[in-house]
Amino acid sequence: MQPLLEIQRCDTELEQLRHRRVNLPARAAQAAAEAALADADRTLAEVGEERHRIDREQRRLEDEIAVIADKETRTDAQLYGGSVTAMKELQALQDELAGLRRRRTELEDRVLELMEAAEPVDDRIGAREEARAAASA
Repeated sequence: MQPLLEIQRCDTELEQLRHRRVNLPARAAQAAAEAALADADRTLAEVGEERHRIDREQRRLEDEIAVIADKETRTDAQLYGGSVTAMKELQALQDELAGLRRRRTELEDRVLELMEAAEPVDDRIGAREEARAAASA
């Protein structure tokens, strides 16, 4: 009977050790750190997506500005190149050139607004990266 009691005592002690290992305070701290890291990753991804959206919109506007500037150059060359002599056509070219310049100015203003909007997003990205580094440490 003594060997069975010894086995039961060892089994109980082993079970108690397993229980203590599972419920160690360090495990709770590790789980909390992993949750904080996952949260930091999630918010960093969200802010990064916002920055990516701003970059895409800025590139699109800059491409449109380049197309308009090219068309301005061609229209200006046509206007002052001497190939058009009819007054109505010259007036139409001047009007088109003025419209292109207005549109380019509007787009450039929008690009500046996007650049200004990107600054706080960049600051938030920096803060999230710092939080992530602190959570992973």
